[in-house]
Amino acid sequence: LRALLSQMKPLFDPVWHDYHKQQLAVLMRQTARRRDIDVYLEEIPRYKQMLPKHLREGLNALEHYLVESAEESGKELIAFLQSRAFNEEIETFSDFCTSEESMGLSDRSRFPVILEVKRTLRKRYAQVLKKGHALDDTSPADAYHLLRIDVKKLRYLMEFFASLFDPDAYAAMLKRLKTIQAILGMHQDLEVQHQHLKRLSQLPQLHNDKTAAALEVLRKEMERL
Repeated sequence: LRALLSQMKPLFDPVWHDYHKQQLAVLMRQTARRRDIDVYLEEIPRYKQMLPKHLREGLNALEHYLVESAEESGKELIAFLQSRAFNEEIETFSDFCTSEESMGLSDRSRFPVILEVKRTLRKRYAQVLKKGHALDDTSPADAYHLLRIDVKKLRYLMEFFASLFDPDAYAAMLKRLKTIQAILGMHQDLEVQHQHLKRLSQLPQLHNDKTAAALEVLRKEMERL
């Protein structure tokens, strides 16, 4: 929804658009911690394979900490999903999608939506090509991350308006975008995990020789990749 609002901004009333885009950003932040923990837990087996056998047990303390954190953040997330703030915002979008009134829309929305979709797709596609061509082995991680965001937005826009495209052409393009997004996603996750592991290694719960040694070697392996 947030990607749609940001890319199709001319179709919405400015005040309505800015308010709900900000609200959605607040809602999204509530899910970030649990998402990060889930990613780490899924990666634990791969982390262990990256380490010498004598250091693998050192990650047991990290795994235990993550499991406990997942339970805690899960409770917080459930409470949030049951909160008034979340449900009011979702109900607003539900009403928006089912109502025939023009609440939240601008005068520009009266034209066929395909016109705005094509214009926005061309713009996003051009941005992806420009940023992609500018990358090389010396490019910083942020440059890859920004390209990933543009690819993600291009994919979301296509998925929102899938019914407007030729099915075969749409399927072929979507497959390519998913592949590119997956590669860039792995790169970004590796970068983020490398930084997070540094912070995690400073937690009192993980202050033991085996865990410290395992995390240090793991971070060095990530740097090498």
